[in-house]
Amino acid sequence: MLPPASFPGNESLGAATPVRAEASARAFRRRDDRDPVADLQSLIDRLPGVVARVHRSADGHWSVPVASSDFARIFGIGLPALREDARLLSARVHADDLARLNAAWILHGELLRNIHERIRVRKPDGQWLTLDVSGTAEPTLDGGLQWNCDFTDIANEAALDEDLRHRLKLWQQATAAAEVGVIDVDVSSGILLLDKVACRLHGLDEFAEPLSVEAWLAGVVQADRQAARAMLVTPARTADVSRQALRFAARGGLDERTLEFVLQGSSDGQRLVGTCVDCPDPLGAKAPQPLSSEAARAAWGKPDVMSRISHELRTPLNGVLGFAQLMALDQAHPLAPAQQHRLEILRQSGARLLSLIDQLLDVSRIEQGRLRLRSRPIDLRLLVERCAVDIMPLAQQRGIELRVEIPLSAPAVRADPEALEQVVTNLLSNAIKYNRAQGRVRIRFETVEQSGVLSVDDTGTGLSPRQIERLFEPFNRLDADGADTRGGGLGLHITRKLLRAMGGDIDVLSQAGRGSRFAVSLPLARAESGRSPDQPSNPEQALLWSEGVEAVVLYVEHDDVSTALVQEIFAGQPAWRLLIAANGPEALKLAQQFDISLVLTDLNLPGMSGADLRSRLKADPRTRQLRCIAFSADALPQQIERGLAEGFDDYWTKPIDVEVLVAKLKYEIRSLAEFQASNEADSCR
Repeated sequence: MLPPASFPGNESLGAATPVRAEASARAFRRRDDRDPVADLQSLIDRLPGVVARVHRSADGHWSVPVASSDFARIFGIGLPALREDARLLSARVHADDLARLNAAWILHGELLRNIHERIRVRKPDGQWLTLDVSGTAEPTLDGGLQWNCDFTDIANEAALDEDLRHRLKLWQQATAAAEVGVIDVDVSSGILLLDKVACRLHGLDEFAEPLSVEAWLAGVVQADRQAARAMLVTPARTADVSRQALRFAARGGLDERTLEFVLQGSSDGQRLVGTCVDCPDPLGAKAPQPLSSEAARAAWGKPDVMSRISHELRTPLNGVLGFAQLMALDQAHPLAPAQQHRLEILRQSGARLLSLIDQLLDVSRIEQGRLRLRSRPIDLRLLVERCAVDIMPLAQQRGIELRVEIPLSAPAVRADPEALEQVVTNLLSNAIKYNRAQGRVRIRFETVEQSGVLSVDDTGTGLSPRQIERLFEPFNRLDADGADTRGGGLGLHITRKLLRAMGGDIDVLSQAGRGSRFAVSLPLARAESGRSPDQPSNPEQALLWSEGVEAVVLYVEHDDVSTALVQEIFAGQPAWRLLIAANGPEALKLAQQFDISLVLTDLNLPGMSGADLRSRLKADPRTRQLRCIAFSADALPQQIERGLAEGFDDYWTKPIDVEVLVAKLKYEIRSLAEFQASNEADSCR
């Protein structure tokens, strides 16, 4: 034992000094007794992944002086043996991969370059494992070389790649059904690659050879060739998107037609990738021709076809977009950066396809004169608040303050509810997308004679007088083609047509650099409609949420993918409970057994339809008060109108945006809680 230590100047500590000195001595002895090799091994095992340092001495001897324990486990060789001789690893690596790896050691080691190889390793149980090997080379003091290597098991990556390939196949099927062609331009070589749909749109054989730029330009009408050539110039930034409508001469049995191209530059600046779709000639170069009787019947039958196409496309898109968003939001199982990038491309592509489906449906109805609008008194404040809830995630993402300043006393207007909701959503979306960072959007209402005027003000870049003149032209995005915002140039065109069909109109006031005001005028209803009892009394409550409100939601759905998606969403909301029913009878049984807060039901259920289920629930005194919301992939306005006319409290469409769906559910549950609290207060009085 060490003699008691004395500390000059601390004699007054008395007997406590030797005790503390002895404790310090024991601590130092414990530190001295620790094995530095074991300490280093413990530190390495805490690093993420599998790592190893491979050393080659000046005389050519190989060893692994340092490696994680998982490295030894994978190869089935102890670390002490590998520190002596790394050649033991050779028996575990596939012969073809070993030869390639040895060549990489020699070639890149002498030049001190990094290596990146993929090797197959036979585990102790005889199974083959594929590893990605990344290593950095550096010289050692003994005149040799060493590589600091990272080994990644690609089994999980392969499974994810397989899942992405499956989703890519769904995406390709959806684009083919929607007649969306894909185009790939190699800028350096001047070669264009077209997929099958793009070939058909160009009047080419589906298996046509790649085209040179000059051969492709030969098919463009002379007046549009300069614009076509400019379109193929690589954008200055990868985020820039070029959008151009070009006319093509008659070819392959097709008449002269207009194709719209949307192209974006690749990260290396060497390629342009995008889509092309057939669109009406924006200049209206051809006069409309009278239809034959057969063509007329085909035109009148088109809405039914469009409804079926919409439903069939939206159902797989619901799974693609929903699970893509869940994978991106999953913090418990984060993706590698490469997979995150691929997933984001998949999500953006699906969202663009969904937007394209919606806009094509709107254009189809408008062009055919089949707008069936039914005006009735509308509580404008409630409708705007609902739209604000839907658009709030986009505003929060861009840091935009969204303020609804419509008084409780605002009179009702006459309008079609679905059409007006589309108008308001489009105006709010534009005000957010074309705003400045940390900007503001304000929605106000006033009465002018016999009209109600809804104004949407933003603090964006504003518009010039010439831009305002062209603002409502179809497919005209003004100067936004080079911006980061996405759109098809149809939103405001559709907005004005809808408003005029409802007896209203839209005006624009704007000043470049200061912002814009879009003023929507609609006729006032003759009698003010009363407010719904479940409307929040505070104008801001529709945009707020207090956590912890318990709710039981019954979801009736027979599609397994849609069911799994909603289950995943509810898993992230601990205060919510989800009950699943695959058909109407199961739903009725659950509704009688549990205290349900809300019912979400698909319409196309086997046996009993969603509408029949709603009727049965409303006929039972025990479930009569339940709010029933239709949740369907059939998004045509006439179908939504039919669902509301059948008595559904609301109609939500698929594919869903996860954050929007959560916001809608929170709004419903919060409103229900406030309504119940109000009733309890009334009963106490």
